Amino acid sequence: MFHGQFVWARCVVVLVIACWTGEAWAADWYVDAAAGNDASSGTQNRPLQSIAQAMKKAKGGDNIYLAPGKYSAIHYLGGKGKHLYQNAYVTIAPVPGVKSSRESISIERVTIGAKLSVMKGKSRRGVFDAFLRVRGVHILDGVMISGGRHFQVVDCLIEKIGPWTGSSENMSKTAVYFGDGYDQTARDCEITRSGIGVVILGPEKKIIGCHIHRVTHDGIRAISSKDSLIENCRIHNIDDGLHDNQWRKSLRGPKGENWNRHCDGIHIFIPGPGYMSAANERLTIRGCVIYDVESQAIQFNNAPAKKDTLWNKDVTIENCVFGPTYANPVNIASPTDGVIFRHNSFVYFHGGRTFQGKDREITGKRHIFRINAGCKRVQIYNNILCNKFYVSPGWKVGHNLYHHLSPKAPGAFTRNDKVVPDAMFANPDALDGVLKPGSPAIDRGTRLIGDYAKDAKDMNGVKRDLRPDCGAFELPGRSPKAEKPLPKKTQPIRRYIDDFMDANTSEDPWLAGAGMEGLAWRAPKGFRPWRVDGRGKLGIYMGRKPKAGAYWMISTAGDDWADYSATVNLSNVYNNKGGGVLLRASRNTTGYLVDLVAGKITRRTEDSNGKIESHTLTNTKPILRDLKNGKFTFAVSDQGQNVSIQVKQNGKVVMHAIDDSPKAIRTGRIGLYCNSKDGSHRTNVHRVEVTIQRRAQ
Repeated sequence: MFHGQFVWARCVVVLVIACWTGEAWAADWYVDAAAGNDASSGTQNRPLQSIAQAMKKAKGGDNIYLAPGKYSAIHYLGGKGKHLYQNAYVTIAPVPGVKSSRESISIERVTIGAKLSVMKGKSRRGVFDAFLRVRGVHILDGVMISGGRHFQVVDCLIEKIGPWTGSSENMSKTAVYFGDGYDQTARDCEITRSGIGVVILGPEKKIIGCHIHRVTHDGIRAISSKDSLIENCRIHNIDDGLHDNQWRKSLRGPKGENWNRHCDGIHIFIPGPGYMSAANERLTIRGCVIYDVESQAIQFNNAPAKKDTLWNKDVTIENCVFGPTYANPVNIASPTDGVIFRHNSFVYFHGGRTFQGKDREITGKRHIFRINAGCKRVQIYNNILCNKFYVSPGWKVGHNLYHHLSPKAPGAFTRNDKVVPDAMFANPDALDGVLKPGSPAIDRGTRLIGDYAKDAKDMNGVKRDLRPDCGAFELPGRSPKAEKPLPKKTQPIRRYIDDFMDANTSEDPWLAGAGMEGLAWRAPKGFRPWRVDGRGKLGIYMGRKPKAGAYWMISTAGDDWADYSATVNLSNVYNNKGGGVLLRASRNTTGYLVDLVAGKITRRTEDSNGKIESHTLTNTKPILRDLKNGKFTFAVSDQGQNVSIQVKQNGKVVMHAIDDSPKAIRTGRIGLYCNSKDGSHRTNVHRVEVTIQRRAQ
C-alpha cells in the first residue's frame, strides 16, 4: 500500500469511530454577553452575544461556552416531534478557566416545553427530544422542563424569584420543575430561595447530590413519578414561617385562601381527586440527609385508603440519615403497596435541635418513624430507630436497633431487634451517620430479610460485609462471620408454632425446622384482624368500642387436622365477656369453642342457611379471670363415635367435654377468640404450639 493510501484509510477509520461515539464533527461555540455579537462566527476570538443564537447554530454533541456575564432566558417551546437536539447532548457551560462560575455567570431562567396536555404523550413520557445540558451557572428564576426528553442541569445554583410566601401561588413557585418527559436529571446543584425546591412528575427523573435548603414549602415533591431516583441529597431548613395550625384572616392570601402549608423535606404525593396514573411507582430515595424541617422529613399522603389502584407502589428508602424534625421525620401516612425501609439512621438530639426557619427559630423534637399499618409488601430492617411501630401480616421486619427509645410510641418489637441506651454516633451534629468503633449497631444487621443485594453498599459507597451494620454507615475493614441461614422445614410437619416474636400474624420463617413450621393467622371475612402490641402479645387493641363484640383469628393451616393438642399461653385483661381457643376450627368459625373467660365448651356448627348454631357441651366457673394469665393445653381427639375435648392448666384437668352427637366435628384448624368490650378489656395470646397426632385420611 502506498503511503497516501494508508493515510486516507486511517482517516476513514477515525471518521467511522467518531460516528460510532456520537461525537463526529463536534464544535465549540463561544458566547460573551458583554463583548459578543450575534453576527459573529462564534469562535473564541469572535464570540456570539446570546445563548439563543448559539443554540440555533449548535448540533448534537457541541459545546456552548459562556464568558462571565448575565444572560437572558433559555426558552424552547418544542412540540410533538419538534426536537431541540437529537442523539447527543449540547452542553452549555462556563468557558474553561473561569473560577467561581456560579457567582460570575447567570441565566435568567431555563424553560423547555410547556405545561400543556399536548406535551404529555403516552404515559407522560414527553413528545420531543431536548438533549440539553446546562452546567456550572447561576439560574435566577428556575428550571422548567415539560414534554422534553433528555435534559440535565449540573453543578448549578438555582433559585426562583420571590416572594415565596403570602399566597398559594407564591408557595407553589418551584426552582426545578421536571414535568412530563423522561430522562431529566439535576446533579450536584444547590437549590434554594424558592417555594418548592424540586418537583418530579412523570418517569425517569434523577435528583442526585443536590443541596436543597431554605425553601418555604417542600424540598422535593414527587407527583405521579415512576422509575425515579433521589440520591445523596442534603435537605434542610425547610419552613414557611408559620406552624401548620397557625393561620388567621390577616395571613390569608389575595384570594382569601389560607396559604400556610406543611413543609416537608420530601413529599411523596398523589394529587386529588385521584386518577389512574397519579401514583408514584418504583421511586428510590437513597443516601439522603434530611433534618431541620418544619413538618416531616419524608411524607406520604393523599392515597385513597380503599382504592389500592391509586396507591404509591414500590418505594425504597435506604442509607438515609434523619435528624429531628418538628413533625415525624418519616411519616408513611398513606397506605402504600411495596415499601422497603432499610439501613436508615435516626440521630437523636436530647431536647431537640433548633434551626433558623423563615424569619424565626424553630425547634424539632421528633425522632419518630411512622408507617400506615395498611401498607402491603413491606420490608423494614437494619435501621437505627428511636421508636417501635405496628407490624402487619406479610411484612418482613427485624434486626432493627433502637436507641433513646420513645416510651409513648405504640407498636411492637420484632425478632432480633435490640434496644440500647445510645447508638453511639461518632459526631451526631455532623448528621453523617458515622458510628464509633464500639457502637452496638455494628454487625447487628442481617442479609436474610427481604431483597438484600450481595453487593450492597452504605451511603459512602463502602461495601456491606457479611454481617452488615444497622444504619446508613458501614464500619469498614471488618470481616465478621456470616450469620446462620434461616432454618428449613422438612416434611412431614407435626408441629406448628407461633411465639409472635415477628410481631405479625404471618408465618415466621425462624420457627421452621425438622417436622416443624411457623403458624400463620387470618381474620375471617368481616372481622377485624388482631395485632401484636408489645413484645409477643397478640390481641385486640383499639381506642373505642368495636362495632361487633366477637373477634376471631383462624390458622391458615390445618384443614385436615384430626387429633391434636395445642399449648397456648393466654392472659386476660378485664375481659369478662369471653375469650379462648377454637378447636377443629373452620374459616367460618365453626368448631369446638373452649371459652376460658366464660368457663364453658360449646360446639359451633352451621345450619343450611349458613347461620351459626351453638350447643353447650359443658359449663363450669370462669377459669381465666381478670388480670390473670396461664399456660393451657387443649386436646381434641376421636374416641370411637365420640369426640373428646380436654383442657389442662399446669398439668391439671380443668375442663372436659364429650361430643357424641351426629354433628360431631371431625377435622379442622385452630382458632383464637375474644369477645371484647374495647381495647382495655381483652384476652391476649402469647404463644401457640400445636402437635398433630393424626391427620384425616
